[in-house]
Amino acid sequence: MFRNNANARAGNALATELALKAHCAFNLEQAHAPSYFRALRSKRESRSSRA
Repeated sequence: MFRNNANARAGNALATELALKAHCAFNLEQAHAPSYFRALRSKRESRSSRA
């Protein structure tokens, strides 16, 4: 009985850790995506204005 309970707790901890990592990665991507695309757009615009 104890072994199954320990496995369940370990599985829950792993699932929680994976969910937290996915959540953090998503938030990081959302935070940096707009500035990344803004930088790309400004690079493109500066190249086209030089021509």
